Amino acid sequence: MIAMRTRSKNTANAALLLLCVAQLMVLLDASIVQIALPSIQQEFGAASGRLQWITTAYTLCFGGFLLVGSRLGDRFGRRPRGRGCSPWHPRRPGSRPPSGG
Repeated sequence: MIAMRTRSKNTANAALLLLCVAQLMVLLDASIVQIALPSIQQEFGAASGRLQWITTAYTLCFGGFLLVGSRLGDRFGRRPRGRGCSPWHPRRPGSRPPSGG
């Protein structure tokens, strides 16, 4: 029972860490767009009022791709990879390594 709680706690901590890193990446992404706005304005000669539209359009496209990606993840889920398995998901104990080269 104690081992089960420890594993559950470790999984919850890993999930929380993953969510924090994902939120940091979204924040970093939005900051990069904001920093690039003066260069975009100068390069394309956009008026100051148009810069908000650039930010809005980028954010909407980003959110749309997040929705599509999450829907595809829900639809197809995690699948076995066969010989090209990820190094982060080791084989089960007792399983044989893939044959061939």
